[in-house]
Amino acid sequence: MASLPAGPLPRRGGRLTAIFVIMVAVGLAATATWSYFQQPTDGPMAGEQAPAFTVQTLDGSDLTLNDLTEAGQPVVISLWATWCTACEEQAAELRAFSGGSSVPVAAIAVRDDLADVEAHWDGEASNVVVAVDESGSMAEAYQAVGLPVTYVISPDGTVLHQVGGLVQAPTLERLVGG
Repeated sequence: MASLPAGPLPRRGGRLTAIFVIMVAVGLAATATWSYFQQPTDGPMAGEQAPAFTVQTLDGSDLTLNDLTEAGQPVVISLWATWCTACEEQAAELRAFSGGSSVPVAAIAVRDDLADVEAHWDGEASNVVVAVDESGSMAEAYQAVGLPVTYVISPDGTVLHQVGGLVQAPTLERLVGG
């Protein structure tokens, strides 16, 4: 009968097992992150009435939900912040969408300083109405738990769509029906 060599047994596939475990861990982390950012907020969902709000635009005037819906067409409202990396991309998508659409678009900065928002949008030519919710009251009414979050609201104030995370311009076009 042959005897086994002294010392530890050679490990077969140890490196492959380690690589597999790392890949599974990275995949789970990526899936969890993607799922978190794609989750809707707890705020008004499709079919529910959008909460009324009043926020201040960059030119100092008040902006309300009624101001946006008075044209009789759907409106796009995106809650964002100057410190939010994904919101930078969202701002570019809002600009792209608004350039080819007659649908009113409002980008409302949440708990941000007016001066920071002005600097962020300084010189940006677009059809996007930029406003600030300094107190966070709108974000609270809409129960926004993550940014950006975008709503498509009907002329009668009913939420048609709510999307958490980045929404690209072609998706916005599809959501507003154009």
